[in-house]
Amino acid sequence: MPAEGLLPQGGGVSAVKMGGRTWRLDLGRGRLGGMIDGDEAAKQAVLVALSVPRYQHLIFSDDFGEEVTALLGRDYDYFCAAAPAMIRDALSLDNRVKSLEGFRFAKFGDGAEVFFTVTLDSGASYQDSVRLSQHKRE
Repeated sequence: MPAEGLLPQGGGVSAVKMGGRTWRLDLGRGRLGGMIDGDEAAKQAVLVALSVPRYQHLIFSDDFGEEVTALLGRDYDYFCAAAPAMIRDALSLDNRVKSLEGFRFAKFGDGAEVFFTVTLDSGASYQDSVRLSQHKRE
């Protein structure tokens, strides 16, 4: 089969139906802990997408992950202007995420944090955040 037959035609990337049952990540113990689905699976997917640096792990496509860590060391005003678009981009392929709103920012010591509201396709909403410091991604 020619290579062009393996690629999607029409260009661009579109949202993919995500969801279903998946393994619960027990980050505290570094283990998988049973199965989850629905809103819990969607929240975990948001956590993973905002925790994995884009382009650094071959197991993920180049469309997956975040680029917010690129803002480390940048001016706080630039962080506040750029972070919402980067967060939206990181979550744009998951159709369970219907909206991201209410972005708020806080500066601390050697870093900054952005807070926002995630609304899922089920109608559930919850608060999330991304915290960056000069020492490491938190």
